[in-house]
Amino acid sequence: MSTTDPKSIRAGQGLSALAHGEAIMASDLSSKVLELMPNGLAVCRMLFEEGIPCDYIHLYTNPAFHAQTGLGPVCGQRITDVIPGIREADPQLFEIYGRVAAGGDPERVELAINALNKRFSIQVFCPQPDHFVVIFDDITQRQQDEVQLRLQALALDQIQDHVTITDLNGVVTYVNRTQVEAALRDSERHCRVLFDNLFAGVVVHGPDTGILFSNPMASQLLGLTSAQLRGVTAMDPAWCFIREDGTRMPVAEYPVHRVAASGVATHQVILGILRSDRKRPTWVQCQAHPILGEQGQIEQIVVIFFEMTERKQTEEIQTFLAQTSSKATDASFFQALARFLAERLDVFYVCIDRLEGDGLNARTLAIWCDGHFEDNVTYALRDTPCGEVVGQQICCFPASVCQRFPLDPVLQELRAESYLGTTLWSHTGQPIGLIAVIGREPLNHRPQAEAILKQVAIRAAGELERLFAEESLRESEQHFRTLANGGETLIWTSGQDKLCDYFNEPWLRFTGRALAQEVGNGWTEGVHPEDFDRCLQTYVTAFDQRQPFSMNYRLRHADGTYRWLRDDGNPRYDSQGDFLGYIGFCVDITEQKAAAEELDRYRQHLEQLVEARTRELILAKDAAETANVAKSAFLANMSHEIRTPLNAITGMTYLLKRAGVTAQQAQRLGTIETAGRHLLEIINAVLDLSKIEAGQFALEEVEVNVPTLIANVASILCEGARAKGLALVIDTQPLPSSLRGDPTRLQQALLNYATNAIKFTETGTVTLRTRVDVDLSDRVLVRFEVQDTGIGIAPAILPKLFSNFEQADNSISRHYGGTGLGLAITKKLAQLMGGEVGVESTPGVGSTFWFTARLNKDPCATTAVPALTDAAEAILLRDYSGRRILLVEDEPINREVAKMLLDDLGMIVEMAEDGAQAVELACRHEYDLILMDMQMPNLDGLEATRRIRQMPDRSLVPILALTANAFADDKARCFAAGMNDFIAKPIDPEALFAALLTWLARSSA
Repeated sequence: MSTTDPKSIRAGQGLSALAHGEAIMASDLSSKVLELMPNGLAVCRMLFEEGIPCDYIHLYTNPAFHAQTGLGPVCGQRITDVIPGIREADPQLFEIYGRVAAGGDPERVELAINALNKRFSIQVFCPQPDHFVVIFDDITQRQQDEVQLRLQALALDQIQDHVTITDLNGVVTYVNRTQVEAALRDSERHCRVLFDNLFAGVVVHGPDTGILFSNPMASQLLGLTSAQLRGVTAMDPAWCFIREDGTRMPVAEYPVHRVAASGVATHQVILGILRSDRKRPTWVQCQAHPILGEQGQIEQIVVIFFEMTERKQTEEIQTFLAQTSSKATDASFFQALARFLAERLDVFYVCIDRLEGDGLNARTLAIWCDGHFEDNVTYALRDTPCGEVVGQQICCFPASVCQRFPLDPVLQELRAESYLGTTLWSHTGQPIGLIAVIGREPLNHRPQAEAILKQVAIRAAGELERLFAEESLRESEQHFRTLANGGETLIWTSGQDKLCDYFNEPWLRFTGRALAQEVGNGWTEGVHPEDFDRCLQTYVTAFDQRQPFSMNYRLRHADGTYRWLRDDGNPRYDSQGDFLGYIGFCVDITEQKAAAEELDRYRQHLEQLVEARTRELILAKDAAETANVAKSAFLANMSHEIRTPLNAITGMTYLLKRAGVTAQQAQRLGTIETAGRHLLEIINAVLDLSKIEAGQFALEEVEVNVPTLIANVASILCEGARAKGLALVIDTQPLPSSLRGDPTRLQQALLNYATNAIKFTETGTVTLRTRVDVDLSDRVLVRFEVQDTGIGIAPAILPKLFSNFEQADNSISRHYGGTGLGLAITKKLAQLMGGEVGVESTPGVGSTFWFTARLNKDPCATTAVPALTDAAEAILLRDYSGRRILLVEDEPINREVAKMLLDDLGMIVEMAEDGAQAVELACRHEYDLILMDMQMPNLDGLEATRRIRQMPDRSLVPILALTANAFADDKARCFAAGMNDFIAKPIDPEALFAALLTWLARSSA
């Protein structure tokens, strides 16, 4: 044990004084570097739920983390508690962090964090499983804030047998030397990974300024490898730093030398690094800090620096643009810019051009070539790289430009190798000029060069526009006197003293006064007294601000009347841009004012008419909506009224056939059954068409097995095809697995086609065919075809074939039957499913009807559970005989039909004639299952279900709707009331048996 009290250190920070060299740099300095670094840093542990990242906890954060995020203390807290809603606001952040924490590769991204309303440059890596380290910079304003430095002294008197570690909660733990050394090795490894990924360069010097440690970013900025840097001192001739003014920085001013001499940290030192491999300096911002030993001596000096070359470049360009005058001569600015670009980009040739009006030629404004200016010329853009520039932001040929443009004699004469150009745009977005720089060597600093051109192009375009404006103004001045006195426009000018010095002849004719009477302020004598103050205030305010103005006022005419003028004034400048005064153009708008007043009266009247018409349209809309509601109610009621007796017909037919009948009776019952199915198809078709046209038809999206769907259709049609001696052929191509769509509507559409094919085909074959039309990453367009060898369709009939109630020949229904709704519904279903329909037919040969449907791919689909091999009826009779069923039905015949079906299954059936009786029976007895009608007297099935669900021990009893209300919203109302399933009338016994088996099996589980 130590003879002195060991000092405590904070968990998570490095341990010092164990060894020398780079291990010390990684461990002893780690916390100091993290505290000093300008980048935000956080060490976190990711929390997963079923493999999905759901939250993370901060284990360590540095001061820059809080400065850049604006967050307070977060260590030990879940991020969702610190920033509620961040997981929903920034799901991409959780994806990246989770991917890396799960052992993924390091990632670097720029990402907007919506929860903080900031954008960050982020790099993240995984130091150990389920953990991640994130290093980031706030790039919202793209400016470096002053780095806040906080140093924390770490000391350890001795490490012998034991050491004391105090965690964040103040708990003291004693560990042995072996454990400490193992923790140190982990800390060194983690810190090494951290330093290798820092944006900032880090160099650690010894007391003699010799380098002990450097990270990769330091090597990148200084141009020397870590091995080359190790041992180099500040006095070494390998260094060459310059001040911001371009003069060489003495060694005594080096940040590390200043700290070594004074023991005081330095901040915000800006210097340039001259490297042998670069022609221009690399600019950095440095901080240097001493690390003191127990006796106050300097043990190490930590230098942290980050690159600011791009910022310095921008500052130099802005300084040049601010100091370059554009008033001396027309060409002075462009010549200065050409010289600056040649020096800045280290090229021998710079050309700044203006585009001529035809857009095919250019005239040079300044040419800098091999250290001198050349005469300006006009040249054709065709076959030159400048022709490629026009209309583009940047155009670059980094090498072999002469080979690219063999017809350009200038390039060949200059022996050009590289070319970079940019378009100069007017404020209206039109190309008006260009800048081109040419080098005799390949362009090896393209991003920097492009950035410089983009920065100067805006100012150059503005100067070029100014040049155009001045030329236009000079030309205008030459013609002003001639033009001013033509036409009817009243023109005036004023000088810098605000006094008018010119009025054209139309003005003088208008006022009937002499020029001597109008100049100065004489013209104001004719302004209407009510307009005088407003007119004068507008003029003086615009004049003082050098802003255009437009005002209306009344001026006395030569005949003594006042007439309205619109006066548009604009500031005037000479060719050098010096302010001269104002020029105004006045137009007599008396008639326009009168017309505007008349138009305003008409507009008010029109608004009254519109309001009246709007009220009428609202009433008409209300009436239409009322009629639509009545139509829907009528269809629902008709559906219910038809399905109810149809249920009795089909049900009794089914029971009679099961009871055993003669062959003749079976044939007759089959006819009744067929007629019932036909009637049900008609009802369903009418309701489907009505729902589609009303926009109330909703498609399902469930798993679709196309081969199974085709097989179902074939099984339904096989008996009819066999009866007519037709061959039923299935031709399917392989389809992607795991598709989703509405299998019921797909089968309905295909069945409509296939039924017609068998109906209209006497001999030959009917083929069901599928293939893929379009296969995309997330969906597929499937084409379904039905080909027959039937009677065919005449070409004149094809265009109207898919209309409502249409057949190939309306008279054909007398022979084949049908409503003509099947094809219309198929077309609407295909369109709802993102597809189309069509037909190809030859009379007497046959037809091919097709439709397409979009099916979505489901990457998360699972293997379907195989269907039970035993029939539902047999299983019910075997396993569920004797179960108690409550049948709630107000129609006596329907009660009898349903009871007979249940009796045949060996079930105990009790019946209720309305909802009130059902509630009473359910209160007194327990049932295994309840079959509930919807529409009943006294108390309907929905309210009865709600009351049963409120009873103790009745919340789980299966309640199945058994109703003639077959609309989708009826089904939704049943589920909302608490029912478990929905069986439409007329009852399909197999569907009933399947539903009974499903819910009795669930309740027994």
